[in-house]
Amino acid sequence: ADADYSCSGTGRFVYGAAEALAYLIAKGAGGLDVSGRRVLELGCGVGLVGLSCAAAGAAAVTLTDCDAGALATCQGNLRLNLPEGGGPLPSGSRVRCVQLDWADAGAALVHLSSAGEHMFGPADLVVAADVC
Repeated sequence: ADADYSCSGTGRFVYGAAEALAYLIAKGAGGLDVSGRRVLELGCGVGLVGLSCAAAGAAAVTLTDCDAGALATCQGNLRLNLPEGGGPLPSGSRVRCVQLDWADAGAALVHLSSAGEHMFGPADLVVAADVC
Protein backbone atom coordinates (compact mmCIF):
# COMPACT_ATOMS: atom_id res chain seq x y z
CA ALA A 1 0.00 0.00 0.00
CA ASP A 2 1.11 3.56 -0.51
CA ALA A 3 2.61 5.16 2.57
CA ASP A 4 1.59 8.55 3.90
CA TYR A 5 4.82 10.53 3.66
CA SER A 6 3.45 13.29 5.88
CA CYS A 7 3.53 11.07 8.99
CA SER A 8 6.14 11.30 11.72
CA GLY A 9 8.92 9.42 9.98
CA THR A 10 7.74 5.86 10.57
CA GLY A 11 5.93 3.61 8.17
CA ARG A 12 7.25 5.29 5.04
CA PHE A 13 9.46 2.47 3.80
CA VAL A 14 11.02 -0.81 4.84
CA TYR A 15 14.16 -0.38 6.93
CA GLY A 16 17.19 -2.66 6.58
CA ALA A 17 16.78 -4.48 9.88
CA ALA A 18 13.17 -5.34 8.97
CA GLU A 19 14.36 -6.81 5.67
CA ALA A 20 17.01 -8.87 7.47
CA LEU A 21 14.60 -10.12 10.15
CA ALA A 22 11.93 -10.99 7.57
CA TYR A 23 14.55 -12.99 5.63
CA LEU A 24 15.60 -14.91 8.74
CA ILE A 25 11.97 -15.65 9.58
CA ALA A 26 11.24 -16.84 6.04
CA LYS A 27 14.26 -19.17 6.15
CA GLY A 28 13.70 -20.29 9.76
CA ALA A 29 17.33 -19.34 10.34
CA GLY A 30 18.87 -18.69 13.73
CA GLY A 31 16.15 -20.62 15.53
CA LEU A 32 13.41 -18.26 14.32
CA ASP A 33 10.76 -20.90 13.71
CA VAL A 34 7.41 -19.13 14.05
CA SER A 35 5.25 -22.08 12.96
CA GLY A 36 2.20 -22.40 15.18
CA ARG A 37 3.30 -19.54 17.45
CA ARG A 38 1.39 -16.41 18.46
CA VAL A 39 3.55 -13.47 17.44
CA LEU A 40 3.44 -9.86 18.62
CA GLU A 41 5.34 -7.32 16.53
CA LEU A 42 6.26 -4.02 18.14
CA GLY A 43 6.75 -1.06 15.80
CA CYS A 44 5.49 -2.82 12.67
CA GLY A 45 5.76 0.15 10.31
CA VAL A 46 4.56 -1.09 6.92
CA GLY A 47 4.23 -4.65 8.27
CA LEU A 48 6.95 -6.67 6.54
CA VAL A 49 8.15 -8.61 9.60
CA GLY A 50 4.69 -9.50 10.91
CA LEU A 51 3.42 -10.46 7.45
CA SER A 52 6.52 -12.63 7.03
CA CYS A 53 5.62 -14.37 10.30
CA ALA A 54 2.11 -15.05 8.99
CA ALA A 55 3.49 -16.38 5.70
CA ALA A 56 5.89 -18.63 7.65
CA GLY A 57 2.99 -20.31 9.47
CA ALA A 58 2.48 -18.35 12.68
CA ALA A 59 -0.81 -19.28 14.36
CA ALA A 60 -1.68 -15.63 14.94
CA VAL A 61 0.11 -12.33 14.39
CA THR A 62 -0.58 -8.97 16.02
CA LEU A 63 1.18 -6.09 14.28
CA THR A 64 1.41 -2.95 16.41
CA ASP A 65 2.61 0.60 15.95
CA CYS A 66 1.96 3.81 17.83
CA ASP A 67 1.74 5.85 14.62
CA ALA A 68 -1.74 5.88 13.06
CA GLY A 69 -0.37 6.66 9.59
CA ALA A 70 2.05 3.74 9.69
CA LEU A 71 -0.71 1.46 10.94
CA ALA A 72 -3.01 2.52 8.08
CA THR A 73 -0.29 1.59 5.59
CA CYS A 74 0.25 -1.71 7.41
CA GLN A 75 -3.49 -2.45 7.30
CA GLY A 76 -3.47 -1.80 3.54
CA ASN A 77 -0.53 -4.16 3.10
CA LEU A 78 -2.33 -6.78 5.17
CA ARG A 79 -5.41 -6.53 2.92
CA LEU A 80 -3.20 -6.94 -0.17
CA ASN A 81 -1.55 -10.06 1.29
CA LEU A 82 -4.66 -11.90 2.52
CA PRO A 83 -5.99 -14.65 0.27
CA GLU A 84 -9.25 -12.70 -0.16
CA GLY A 85 -7.20 -9.89 -1.72
CA GLY A 86 -5.31 -12.27 -3.98
CA GLY A 87 -2.31 -12.29 -1.66
CA PRO A 88 0.08 -15.09 -0.72
CA LEU A 89 -0.81 -15.54 2.97
CA PRO A 90 -2.21 -18.96 3.86
CA SER A 91 -5.98 -19.30 3.99
CA GLY A 92 -7.25 -18.80 7.53
CA SER A 93 -4.34 -16.55 8.53
CA ARG A 94 -5.11 -14.72 11.77
CA VAL A 95 -3.45 -11.35 11.47
CA ARG A 96 -4.51 -8.03 12.93
CA CYS A 97 -3.14 -4.50 13.14
CA VAL A 98 -3.48 -2.66 16.46
CA GLN A 99 -2.46 0.86 17.42
CA LEU A 100 -0.31 0.47 20.49
CA ASP A 101 2.24 2.57 22.33
CA TRP A 102 4.44 0.15 24.27
CA ALA A 103 6.03 3.10 26.12
CA ASP A 104 2.93 2.91 28.34
CA ALA A 105 3.18 -0.79 29.23
CA GLY A 106 0.17 -0.78 31.57
CA ALA A 107 -2.19 0.63 28.94
CA ALA A 108 -0.68 -1.65 26.29
CA LEU A 109 -1.34 -4.78 28.34
CA VAL A 110 -4.91 -3.72 29.10
CA HIS A 111 -5.52 -3.00 25.40
CA LEU A 112 -4.06 -6.31 24.18
CA SER A 113 -6.10 -8.31 26.69
CA SER A 114 -9.36 -6.42 26.16
CA ALA A 115 -12.62 -8.00 25.04
CA GLY A 116 -12.59 -9.23 21.47
CA GLU A 117 -8.83 -9.72 21.48
CA HIS A 118 -8.90 -13.10 23.26
CA MET A 119 -8.80 -15.19 20.07
CA PHE A 120 -5.15 -14.26 19.66
CA GLY A 121 -4.10 -15.18 23.21
CA PRO A 122 -0.83 -14.21 24.85
CA ALA A 123 2.21 -13.91 22.60
CA ASP A 124 4.70 -16.77 22.39
CA LEU A 125 7.18 -14.56 20.57
CA VAL A 126 7.74 -10.80 20.44
CA VAL A 127 9.58 -9.40 17.41
CA ALA A 128 10.79 -5.89 16.62
CA ALA A 129 13.11 -4.37 14.04
CA ASP A 130 14.38 -0.81 13.82
CA VAL A 131 12.62 0.37 16.95
CA CYS A 132 13.93 2.75 19.55
